This record gives sequence, C-alpha cells and structure tokens, in this order.
Amino acid sequence: MQINTIKKWHKIAFLFAICDFLGIGLAYFLGLWLRFDCEFSEIPEKYLHVFRTSVSFQALAAIAIYAMAQLYNRVWRFVGYRELIRCIVAGVVSVILYYLVLSHLVSETALFNIRGRMPFSYFVFGGLFQMTLLVGSRFVWRMLWLLFRRATSSKVGKIEFAMLIGGGSAGQLILRDLSTTVRRNIVFKCIVDDDPNKWGCFIEDVRVIGGREKILDAVRKYAISKIFIAIPTASAEQRREILDICKESGCEVKLLPGLYQFTDDEVTLANMRNVSVDDLLGRDPIKVDENGIDKLLRGRVVLVTGAAGSIGSELCRLIAKNSPARLVALDINENGMFYLMQELLKAFPDVKMDFLMGSMRDYARIEEIFDKYSPEIVFHAAGHKHLTMMEASPLEAVKNNIAGTYNVSYAALTHGCRKFILLSTDKAVNPVSILGASSRVCEILMQLMESLAKSGRTDTLKPPMGARSTAAKRINTEFASIRFGTVMGSEGSIFQ
Repeated sequence: MQINTIKKWHKIAFLFAICDFLGIGLAYFLGLWLRFDCEFSEIPEKYLHVFRTSVSFQALAAIAIYAMAQLYNRVWRFVGYRELIRCIVAGVVSVILYYLVLSHLVSETALFNIRGRMPFSYFVFGGLFQMTLLVGSRFVWRMLWLLFRRATSSKVGKIEFAMLIGGGSAGQLILRDLSTTVRRNIVFKCIVDDDPNKWGCFIEDVRVIGGREKILDAVRKYAISKIFIAIPTASAEQRREILDICKESGCEVKLLPGLYQFTDDEVTLANMRNVSVDDLLGRDPIKVDENGIDKLLRGRVVLVTGAAGSIGSELCRLIAKNSPARLVALDINENGMFYLMQELLKAFPDVKMDFLMGSMRDYARIEEIFDKYSPEIVFHAAGHKHLTMMEASPLEAVKNNIAGTYNVSYAALTHGCRKFILLSTDKAVNPVSILGASSRVCEILMQLMESLAKSGRTDTLKPPMGARSTAAKRINTEFASIRFGTVMGSEGSIFQ
C-alpha cells in the first residue's frame, strides 16, 4: 500500500514538473511578446534567438529550485498560505537567478552564441507570468479536487440547518472543513460575529448577519437546529453570555475547545464538543497547587467520610492519584460505595484502599475505624447537603450534620489525627435554612476544636455516647473548613 502511494505521488510530481517546464517557456514568450506591444513581427531576431537558446535552461533551473523548495512533494489539495509563500519565494529566486546569469554571465562571455542583453522588461513580465502559472497550477489542482468532492459528495440523513457563532480564523476553518467533507448533512445558513466590520460580508459563501443579538431571530428565520460556537479565544464570561442566549433557542449547541487544544490544521467539525457544566461557570477554572496536594497526601493514611457522594468520590479520585499509604473510604450508601470501589480499584490498582460501610452517628463504628487504621488526614464530606430534603426533615440535618461531625472530629482528636478538614457549604453564610444553620454550627465546632487542641483544654469536651477513649490534654490536630457553592454536575445540582 505504501509503495503504491509513493508511485502515485511521484506521477503527480512528474506531471507538475512538465507543467512547470511548459509554463516557464510560455511565461517568457509572453513576456517578450508583451515587451513589443503584442506584435510578434516586431520582435528582433536576436531576442528570439536568446529566448529559444536560454529558456530551456531557465526552466530546468527553476524546476530544480522548486524541488529544493519542496513544491513537488506536497499534498496540494490542502494548499494554504504556507504553500503560497513557498511558491512566491521559489519563483522570485529563479527569476533573479535567470536575470543575473543571462544578463551578466552568458551575454558577456558569448556562451551558447548569445550576444547582447535582453530587455529588463522581459524578465519583469516573464517573471510575473512564471509565478502566476506556478501558483495558478497548484490552486487549480485544489479547485478541481474540491469540485470533484462536491460533485461526488452525498448528504446522509435529514438535512440540518446550522448557525456558526464566530467569524474568525477558527470559524473559517470549520466552514472549509464542511466544504471538503464527502458525507454532509449540515448546512450553515448564517454566521454571527460581534465585529461590525464583518456584518454583511461572506465567509466561505456564508453571510455574517450581525452580532449576538441576532441569534434568536436567525434561529426562527432560518429554522436553525444546531449552533456551533467557534470562538476559542473567548473568556469564560463571554462564553457563558453567549450560551445564555443560545439556550433560549432550544437548539443543540456545540463548542470548539480553547486554542491550546489544537493547531490550525486540526480545526474540524470533529473538534466540536457538547456544552459542559464548566462552560456555564462564567469564570476560568481555578488551578490547584498540585505540588502542595502531593506533599500533603503522598505516603499518608487518609480517611474520607461520605466517600460515595459527589464531593467525597471526587476527593477519593484525587487522593488515590497522589499515592497515599492507604485510602479509607467510608459511607452508608452501599450502592454508591460499590461503584466507587469498582472504579478506583481498576484505575489505581497499586494503591491500598479500603471501602467501609458505617454511619457518622454511630460513634462506636467511627472509633473502631480510627483504632484500626489510625488515619493521619480526614476529609469529612458526610454531611447532608440537599436543601429541600433538609427543610422537610430538619432533625435529620441536626443529627447527621452536627452530631455526626462532632463524632468524627472527636475521634480525630483522641487518635492523634494530623489534619481534619470539614467540607461545608456556602449556605452557612448568614443561614436562612436548617441546612445552612447546621453547616454553620459545624464550622463553629471546627473553630472550637482548633482552639481547644492548641490550648490543650481538650479534656473539657464531652465524649460521645459509647466512647472508650478520651481526648488527651494536648493534641496537635489541625481543624479547617472549606465551603463549597453549587457543585456543577453533582447529584442535586441545578445544572444536572
């Protein structure tokens, strides 16, 4: 297969070389003919003799220069501005070389019986025609290929009308990719771009109708069913504003990833992806300190309560990625724990992990786990965080969030845990619900535990029911709270 492909392109390169040879002869004949007012009879015989004697050598020299510029081993159906620049540079070099040789070397030494110099306009007109034919032959090849592709293309399934948002280089490449696709069932009807200088203009035969305020009107006017957003340089806030408008249209929306994810030659419709919850954030994602996390977790025994929840399970993935000595995952949700166990054991087979069942309200079970595993770091994510359900069952919020947090934090104190981190919620700020109030109490509890641990007054804490161990007088456990807002994509998220 590879040999056949090489032979095929050798044949195409040979055809281009023949075209260039004939084209250069034609170019300089036209240059000489144009120099004498397009009257062949007016051309002096000495100039015709120089032309006939030298043009073949110029053609061979130019072909050699074209070959060195790699103009014969390119796929010209994908011709672009890079190939255009190569053609122009190679053509200019060959014309200058021809002028220098013919005007200063050959004429002065009477080589090949050539005497006298050719008119300067001969080189100017001939060089222009030479480069025109050089570039034209390549672009005509691409044009014929595109016409053939269009003629043989087939539209599969129902035709869908689409809108492109973004009339920049990325958008233009998306349109170009569609025009070269054999199997097409998407037709772009219009382009939306906020640049007023583009309004009313055409990009790849598709009209720019206006700014983002035209999106909804265009959807109705052109019966749009798909919207493609090709603005990879847009900020997160700009992207969210456009998505807010697009969601009112009821159309399927696809996005082009950011510029760091592709090069110009790779921008195609296949790069478009569905809208993710991150696109609705309205700000750039915050980058975490990977080195700091690795230093905190590597080689340590880590306990995660509420491990089967959205936040807890993501914590387990992050912790397992940073090679802890052991990961202990604890939750009362047996189905969630089973699926988490299957996922993590497959993804991190070399990490020691234990998946345990237990309730935060059962202190005897909590103390049993701390006795067995002696966790150095605890991430407490086991609190109830669904606002509506907690309003309906306020006592459960108190028992699970407050009492459960006290049980786990007390066990951390009595067993010399190094860090205890509470996963709280932003509803704890000026709380107006039982969920927010219970979360705020847990945050105050963390402040109290931190203060008692530092001052050595932990003996003032009342042991939970069923406790066998009591808090030592001075424990170096560090307590902290982290507030989460709406976790997009989590269970109960408004973006689900």
